[in-house]
Amino acid sequence: MEDDVRTNIKQHFNRTNELLHSYYMKNERCLVHCAA
Repeated sequence: MEDDVRTNIKQHFNRTNELLHSYYMKNERCLVHCAA
């Protein structure tokens, strides 16, 4: 996604939360990285 103040990141929240929750439920780890 674009690193721009006008970028709508909200549209990605549900899918991202589902993915992170799936790792949590399997007791696995996931690295979340922000390059901003």
